[in-house]
Amino acid sequence: MATREERRAALIQKFKEIAAERVARMVQFWLELEQHPDHEETSAELLRELHTLKGEAKTVGFADIAMVSHLLESLLFRAKDLGWKVPRSTSDVVLKTTDALSELLRRTLDGPQVDLEQVVRNIDGELQKNGVTPEVRPAAAAPAPAAPPVMTAPAPKAPEKLGHEQSLRVRADRIAGISEVAGELLVEQGKVALSVRRAIDRLGALEPFLKEGHPAASLRAELTGLDDAIYQLGLDVSELDRTVRELRLVPVSTLLMPYARMVRDLGAGQDKDTVLQVQGGEVEADKRVLEVLDEPVLHLLRNCVDHGIESPAAREAAGKPRQGTITIGVRYVGGALGLTVSDDGAGIDPAALKTKAVERGLITRAVADDLSEQEARELVFLPNFSTRDEATQLSGRGVGMDVVKRRVEQLGGQVKLSSVKGQGITVEMVVPISISLTRALIVEVGEHLLAIPSVAIESIRQVDPAELFEAHEGKMMRVDGQALPVAHLDELITGTRGTRTPLALVVRHGARRWVLLHDALGREASLVVRPLGAPLQSHRLVTGVAVLDSGRIALVLDVGLLVSRRWGFGDDKAHRKERRLRVLCVDDSFIMLSSVTAMVKDLGFQVLGASDGQEALTALHTFPADLVVTDMQMPRLDGLGLIRALRSEARWAQLPVIVLSSLGSSEDKRRAAEAGATAYLVKADLTSDHIADAIERLLGNP
Repeated sequence: MATREERRAALIQKFKEIAAERVARMVQFWLELEQHPDHEETSAELLRELHTLKGEAKTVGFADIAMVSHLLESLLFRAKDLGWKVPRSTSDVVLKTTDALSELLRRTLDGPQVDLEQVVRNIDGELQKNGVTPEVRPAAAAPAPAAPPVMTAPAPKAPEKLGHEQSLRVRADRIAGISEVAGELLVEQGKVALSVRRAIDRLGALEPFLKEGHPAASLRAELTGLDDAIYQLGLDVSELDRTVRELRLVPVSTLLMPYARMVRDLGAGQDKDTVLQVQGGEVEADKRVLEVLDEPVLHLLRNCVDHGIESPAAREAAGKPRQGTITIGVRYVGGALGLTVSDDGAGIDPAALKTKAVERGLITRAVADDLSEQEARELVFLPNFSTRDEATQLSGRGVGMDVVKRRVEQLGGQVKLSSVKGQGITVEMVVPISISLTRALIVEVGEHLLAIPSVAIESIRQVDPAELFEAHEGKMMRVDGQALPVAHLDELITGTRGTRTPLALVVRHGARRWVLLHDALGREASLVVRPLGAPLQSHRLVTGVAVLDSGRIALVLDVGLLVSRRWGFGDDKAHRKERRLRVLCVDDSFIMLSSVTAMVKDLGFQVLGASDGQEALTALHTFPADLVVTDMQMPRLDGLGLIRALRSEARWAQLPVIVLSSLGSSEDKRRAAEAGATAYLVKADLTSDHIADAIERLLGNP
């Protein structure tokens, strides 16, 4: 059993993690209010986060954080009184104070200390500017927390994070280890299944030559039973692998949250007014993918501020708003993640890029003259290329865009660039949602199954012989008015061509396109790709292997110069084992939610937690619960609102709902019943037996 000191240390660490997320959200809300001061919901969320932080800090014993939070709260309430229309200096002080809060959370005894007196002077100065006389301040509190921790304040949950936040508090290396084992099990199961089926086929071929009662006949029956068991094992391992991979999915907003502040500050450093807008931050992707994308996104944003957005005077002269806008858009593109970074700045001048590339000796004048405008724009991806003659703090050293391209392609993705001179630039990165998962087209070539990444396939069409012609570069095909180089897929793999009129797979890599010819259309599938073993490691056209739901092995194709690599996952969901019943627990108090979910898990149910009614409604789309256990009083959407929303939709109209309330009054019970609650429990009296009895009445014995 953990000692009191160990429990205290764990609680303090939990507070630091939660508080850091609160501060990050406060920065995000403040930046939103700078642009949209009339957003009442954002205003309420900002003040709620700060007030909760102050209370939690005081409870756990972080007196300095509680004091700074209190001072900042005074300034924010004054800003609210002014309709959030405050001078730039006030905004700067708010952001500097959030920086101080972050430093206080990271502070160590031998690390840099926060100048609390300066923080106080900054806030008092802004209060005076905004017509408020500062109160008499006590001396700065000692840095060491003293009070014993009894954390009762509700823990935070970003609206878009669903239940993933709990999963991410498990050490990432442990999840990665489980994922690796599950993947290896999938590969081995596929190999064993294939071997058993071959043995069954061979025994079947021998049956006409065997005497009645020969032991081989019973052996074939035993192998058939073993094959069924191996197939079921494959389904179970596939489910395990899928579940573990989903644990790593997080909202893209977790990557993008710090960038709004960065764009604002970088612009201010160049006397530019810049703002970042994010669209689709709720889209989810593998945490490892987002970690790799962090550097490319950083370089793109810095380039937008430095190269793209013009000075306020220049923008005004061009008929644009003085404030430059950078936009990050996130969406699903088929089975991949599409992330675009764009600005409304000066755009790219293809002629100027050609001239600069020639001056720097990266290409010859003859090559430059042959480049199309789009190919000229793609010059920005060359290593050591920069349009700057002198380096600045942001750019000019020839690194940046080449890093973007390299990092994205390391993920098996692609980068597309478009620009209109005078109107801005857009860079789209298309990458897998997961490091190990994507969609692919499965085609049969000779004895091989090949997986061609879907992200690289632009279109599939029948071949008109009139579209094919010979040129000095080799065989070409005219597609949408453009002559594209052609390769026969069968010839690439087996050295021979098919005899039927082939299909054309138009594949893309960046701005360049090619055509792969093949005899027959395959099928699209989702695959889990594993590294190559001997003797395929040296094969330049194959990047990995995948076990299909049939048990066969597919080689994941790298089209080399023709297309960048990509791959996907396999999961036959039609024969899953009977699942355990699912319970969705909803409460904005971290302590209460943890307690209730633990009780329900101990009863043998699958459990997912949500921090309010709105998050619960979102969760139900991916977690079809058999029962909901909900608190009454929560932010955004409370328990009554959640129940009414459930009862208004046919698919959830009969879903049992247990209400947990801290009140227990007859009026409270009446309101819950009228809304449609199925059962009502009082938190103060809650035990495992009480909740077990309630669930058994509604669902039966699990």
